[in-house]
Amino acid sequence: MNKQKKRASSRHGAYAVGLSVLVVAIVVAVNLVIAQLPSSILKFDITDSRLYSLTDTSKDYLATLDKDVDIVVLAEKDNVDGRITRLLSNYAAESSRVSVEYIDPVLFPTALTTYEAEENQIVVTCEETGKKDALPIFDMISIDLNYYYQTGQLYETAFDAEGQITSAIDLVTNESKHTVYTLSGHGESELPAIVTDAIAKQNLSTNSFSLLMDGAVPEDCDLIISYMPTIDFDTQEVTLLQDYIAGGGKVMLLCDRTDLTNVNVLLRDYGLEYVDGYIADTERFYQDNVYNIFPKLATGHDIIASLPENALVLVANSRGLQTVDDKRDSLTIQYFMYTSENAFAVLENGDMTEGRYLLAATSTESDETGGGRLTAIACPTLIDEYLLSNFSNLVNLNVFMNAITDNFDDISTISIPAKSLQTTYNTISSASTWSIVFIAVIPLVCLVGGLVFWLKRRKL
Repeated sequence: MNKQKKRASSRHGAYAVGLSVLVVAIVVAVNLVIAQLPSSILKFDITDSRLYSLTDTSKDYLATLDKDVDIVVLAEKDNVDGRITRLLSNYAAESSRVSVEYIDPVLFPTALTTYEAEENQIVVTCEETGKKDALPIFDMISIDLNYYYQTGQLYETAFDAEGQITSAIDLVTNESKHTVYTLSGHGESELPAIVTDAIAKQNLSTNSFSLLMDGAVPEDCDLIISYMPTIDFDTQEVTLLQDYIAGGGKVMLLCDRTDLTNVNVLLRDYGLEYVDGYIADTERFYQDNVYNIFPKLATGHDIIASLPENALVLVANSRGLQTVDDKRDSLTIQYFMYTSENAFAVLENGDMTEGRYLLAATSTESDETGGGRLTAIACPTLIDEYLLSNFSNLVNLNVFMNAITDNFDDISTISIPAKSLQTTYNTISSASTWSIVFIAVIPLVCLVGGLVFWLKRRKL
């Protein structure tokens, strides 16, 4: 019996050892397999602004990518911000057309010469087009400089890696090139930095010129923007602009001055005119100020069609537009922002005229007469820097950028805003009601439940 017990015990021991070895082998094999999986599968993004995840805009773009793109990071991988390395791995995982490589320029200094770039840059190249773009890594994370100067500490405000990388991929794969000129010489304001950054992301070159000084529109000009002129156009300038549009050119006018005679001449020539007064909307307004308007968006216009159905735009102190009765038949006028029917044009003397008013519209010549276009925006606060910087839920910038890109048939509308790094806090609305629930009701339920459970246990 003892021998049989020993044999049985030995068999059980051998079985246990064998099973343990098998389990360990399986665990090791599973770990080796999992270790080869990309981080896009192994890691989950639970950040408020989805820092590590590609937006649908980038995913849709990468799904249609038809050229191979190489992304080379000229830095030691361990020294690159983890948010950027993780995001780059998502690009490679999302499209087989995209490859990501890290080269340490300390170990391979010739790489800087090969890619004609500097250390700590991300170089995006496309062999098929021969184009490349170099992105400084440190520019992908915005810092609050005022906070740094006051405290000596770094405070990160925004993460712009995806916007810059996707735009760079679009730049190197797109063979088209367009130049946007801003008009000067009439007291125009400079476009806000956030707007010029968005224009650069669209891979559009920008420049400035004066019609009176240059005497003509530059030959490489694809779009002219006049932003908030305070001095009237010269008669000769109006003629030059009319000839430019008649030849297929594109002009965008953002003006809230109704007293500029020749500006009005240009508008009327393309079937639009200002109404007198400032526009107030008693139906769609912000914070008890009827001059702060949430315009209606014309979803039938290509400028608005790509935006979410519930998208919001906010403008302030806007002028109004209306079409003229005697416009020529070759013009097609489409409005893309307008008021409700409960709006008023308010004069300085207090007189008001009720109606629905246009806030932004395009006037396009038929292809037979050149196909030129004038885009008129009577509310320049559409791209007010304060609104763009402090209201992240508004689509003001999207509307403006769509209005620019809608002038070109061969340019994509990719524009990915930077993701906020500011801390968000969970808040409870109607705190007086919820405080009773959390402070009184829930603790009382737990106390009574615990007491009942204790009494039952005691009887047992």
